[in-house]
Amino acid sequence: MIRRRFKHFMPERTEYSAKGQETLLSVSEYYGVKPRAEVFDEDAAKSRAESLEGYRRVYAGDFVMNYMLAWKGAYGVSDYDGIVSPAYAVYRINPLYADRRFIHHRLRSEQMRSVFKAGSKGIIESRLRLYPDAFLSMAIDLPDLDAQSAIADFLDRETARIDRLIEKKQRLVKLSQERWLSTLSRSVFPSFPSWSSLPAGWRKVRLKYLTDQKRPIMYGIVLPGPNMDEGPMIVKGGDVKPDRLKPESLCRTTEEIEARFVRSRLKSGDLVISIRGGIGDIEIVPKQIEGANLTQDAARIAPRVGISAKWLRYCIMAPAVFHPLESRSLGAAVRGINIFDLKRVFVPRPPREEQLNIAKNLVEVENQLSKLRNKVVEHANRLYEFRSALVTAAVTGQIDVTTWRERGQTDRQLDRIEEEMHA
Repeated sequence: MIRRRFKHFMPERTEYSAKGQETLLSVSEYYGVKPRAEVFDEDAAKSRAESLEGYRRVYAGDFVMNYMLAWKGAYGVSDYDGIVSPAYAVYRINPLYADRRFIHHRLRSEQMRSVFKAGSKGIIESRLRLYPDAFLSMAIDLPDLDAQSAIADFLDRETARIDRLIEKKQRLVKLSQERWLSTLSRSVFPSFPSWSSLPAGWRKVRLKYLTDQKRPIMYGIVLPGPNMDEGPMIVKGGDVKPDRLKPESLCRTTEEIEARFVRSRLKSGDLVISIRGGIGDIEIVPKQIEGANLTQDAARIAPRVGISAKWLRYCIMAPAVFHPLESRSLGAAVRGINIFDLKRVFVPRPPREEQLNIAKNLVEVENQLSKLRNKVVEHANRLYEFRSALVTAAVTGQIDVTTWRERGQTDRQLDRIEEEMHA
């Protein structure tokens, strides 16, 4: 092992695009470096910049880092020529000292992520930055090139196996979600896409007419200020999750700020929906947070008397109702549902008794599919953990990659995880 500083074998590349016509690349903690068009849909894949002129050039084999998100692991070795934002850093790997595949695995290990996080500067975690001068001054231990190549071969092979298993779990989750949306659609809008052939007793109405007119659909506090140890609870868009709508999970604001937004306070049985950023999550307000307020990232929907909150939640979640809202949110720098659109979206309203029956059936289906998804996600997370531990052990010399493979250690570990998941 030889300890080398990054500046001695990974100098920064400072080439810039003259016209910005090269392939735009994306960097993530999840997948490393990929063409942006492969990761996002057509609209999201486009850069918000008017011109890509002056973007940083990347060549296949370069190490690319989003130094604003290095603490999260947003970096990797690129397999593509292209360009990235000027806010990213690009480093050229010298093949005389390092195998690019080994460097990819080594630097994306949990151990190096911790090192990069510790070397970043910033007051709070979300503001941490690992600037090029700090990165280049760091050092790692490098085995000789033959050993690096052997470790890279081993990890390429073993992680590919694990990744295939993870992909199967991800497909199961996707199929489960597709099944849920199909069931949801058939239940809350049996005549979709026709509004003219709704079942007897059903009506086509705008959402605003199903809400308490004294407590209209609205968002809440625009500037809630810093989180307080005590004070009124506030629900942000990211809080609209089953496990987050509880006092110990919510931020708090001051009495003075909250008092200016009395009209957006929540009551038990209200619905809250995320309307900015990650839109569409919707939950029923539990009794333990009654009296909490909202931020501008979430909206309150207070069902009027005679309208089932459980049914209305499922109704808004149904693709036929939600997709018109979602389509209007595209194209903005930050996706968001407009309150005007939310109030005016059409929903198919059945009689009260049918609302209750639909909600009862969907609660059972949702619970069943949720248990299945949770089990599959837990299994995938165990595979992720094993993958991460294997990479760290291999690149730091904690295991002999030759004897590990000869003894079938990966198979044993995967079998053990499978057995534990089915226990």
